[in-house]
Amino acid sequence: MNDNFWIIDSEKKALKYTENIYTIMNEQVEYLKNSTNGKVFAVFGEITTDGSLINIAKSMSEVFRNAKYMSMVEEKVGDITTSKLIDISSAYQERRMGFEICTNNYRYRLFELKMTPVYPVIIVVDEDIICNIGDKIDLFYESEEKNTIIINDEDEFCAILKRILQAPKVIYLVKELMERVEIEVNSSKQSHDKIVICEGRTDAIILQAIAKKLGREISIIPADGKGYIPNIYKKMKDESSVLIVVDSDGDEKLTRQMFSEQIGAANYKIAIINNRIEDWFAPKLDGFSKLEILQKVSNWLKRLILMNYQRSINLLLRLLIL
Repeated sequence: MNDNFWIIDSEKKALKYTENIYTIMNEQVEYLKNSTNGKVFAVFGEITTDGSLINIAKSMSEVFRNAKYMSMVEEKVGDITTSKLIDISSAYQERRMGFEICTNNYRYRLFELKMTPVYPVIIVVDEDIICNIGDKIDLFYESEEKNTIIINDEDEFCAILKRILQAPKVIYLVKELMERVEIEVNSSKQSHDKIVICEGRTDAIILQAIAKKLGREISIIPADGKGYIPNIYKKMKDESSVLIVVDSDGDEKLTRQMFSEQIGAANYKIAIINNRIEDWFAPKLDGFSKLEILQKVSNWLKRLILMNYQRSINLLLRLLIL
């Protein structure tokens, strides 16, 4: 009689399970997030492929499988009807995992991991990283592929992972991603924070032309009247720094007092024009087209550079420092 070839007792042949890889990777995901204050984050998950042809193939496969079960012919192994039992082979199927570092706009895949529930696992690493760490992985079993490493246990996996995350290319890209996020955040703040509330639509056209000439990105909201400005400001003051541009209507002190009483000394700046902003360009602009107004503004700005007109300079400086 032959020996029992089954290994049921785990002590006879201890299996090296890969389930702890998920914990290890999720820890590194959290470390990166905390180390970069959330500017750069990592993702570890199964790689899936979406596409019309692939979806059709999957659907057809499902149809054929169902048709098989619905047919009059049933497959049996001995006395067991296979269609009546759940096939558990998928419990051991190979999974293709990916590990990437990302921002909201950029991504970079460090490696792919082909794994089953037990070791060994296969890791396919970015070729540049392999060049960075090639002299440090001599102790590990490599396949014939230059960028593919066969890993036999958890200690080897952690050792390889550490070398990958500390590779010069990875260090450089994390730093580069952080800098790009910082630039995007600052750019977003500048465009979002530069909000100007003015009295009318003609004022808005003029101010937008001034900002464009100065290379500034601002958002201008016409209130259709000085009296409506406080209500508009109250709805947005928690979101942005605001510049309020109004006409004095002949009394700068009274205008300033009105805004002080209605909205207080909150997070806004105010530029009061004596008497109307339109008066800077012509006695009357009410009948002018938008193009004519813009032409007036352009010509005025050219003269302003030469004349050092202090009253106008003050407003422009406010726009610049907002």
